[in-house]
Amino acid sequence: MRRTLDTTHDESPEHRPMAKAREDMRPDLRAALMLQRTAGNRATSRLLDARAVGGEVEGGVVVDQRSGSGTPTVQRDGVEDVTVAFGGPVRSATTPAGMVDRIAPGRSVPLALTVGNWHTPMAPITLSVTGVGAGGVATVNGGATAQVQGNSTVTVAGGDQTAVGHGAQLRVTATLGRRTIAASAPFAVCAIPTDWTDTLIGPVTGDRRGIKVQDGWSSDGAGGIGELAETEISEQVQYSGGTGCFTGINRGTNSGYLPGHQLTADTHAIAASALTGEGHLLASQVSTFNEKRTGATDVPMTNSGMEVVRDVRPKSGGTLEIETSKHGAATAARGFSSAAGTAAISLRQDV
Repeated sequence: MRRTLDTTHDESPEHRPMAKAREDMRPDLRAALMLQRTAGNRATSRLLDARAVGGEVEGGVVVDQRSGSGTPTVQRDGVEDVTVAFGGPVRSATTPAGMVDRIAPGRSVPLALTVGNWHTPMAPITLSVTGVGAGGVATVNGGATAQVQGNSTVTVAGGDQTAVGHGAQLRVTATLGRRTIAASAPFAVCAIPTDWTDTLIGPVTGDRRGIKVQDGWSSDGAGGIGELAETEISEQVQYSGGTGCFTGINRGTNSGYLPGHQLTADTHAIAASALTGEGHLLASQVSTFNEKRTGATDVPMTNSGMEVVRDVRPKSGGTLEIETSKHGAATAARGFSSAAGTAAISLRQDV
């Protein structure tokens, strides 16, 4: 005669419903229950008992609910499941193509971020900028740190500029407790020159004819051109359309790179002895710069396009005059291009 093991004979009356439930549970849960009890893990045993007496396992989330009870208690995602995704680079809109991501000192840019799986009562996510020091200084929402609890757009502002040669080292970093969740793409803090201007100083006389002009430009930072001490600026000039006395002219004497934090004057002149008859000559000019903090070289300056036009015409009485003009124009020179700078200069002289 086969014998069966009565697992309820030593149970007190109040425990028999639990024992009956264990008999009715799935074999895998029953085996796990016996293993946990053997190991002395009473807490796990109680959890499995709860599953057995009306509890369920739904999609990997434990739902502890006895028959007739209220809303189930759900085990939610932990801090290790929280995610942060940044919406783009930290990059000033004034940054030309070819430069690393950077923001100008004293200027700010928005940075969007998407947060996943965060919920109360978790601590807020902390945002900060890492790599400060030689990498420069930047803030988030005006401070060293900022806290968010969901999808947000924060403001990243440039402070001290990156040291020469250190490039893009700063990152906006998101942490939760001791865990680093995400970091933005690297960026630098540096000012660059922009928006070339020219105004007339006066005519060039003596054995030459032309104009002398005062150059000007701006820093895209908040502190003026003194911020441009680690930049250099040069003019790129290309000659075309020479006719009459200007035929064959395809080059001139042009300046190289000069310090970007010191304004310059520019001279556009030609020997009077060369003006032997009517003629026309166009010179296209684009300014370029080097930026030593990030290592950028030969970058076209935004809004620096200029055209210098020379026209020699006859006057009554058989003499000649030359008109030299300089104006802003969207143009290209020696492989560099830029939108128009600002100038409206014209001067006529007798040859």
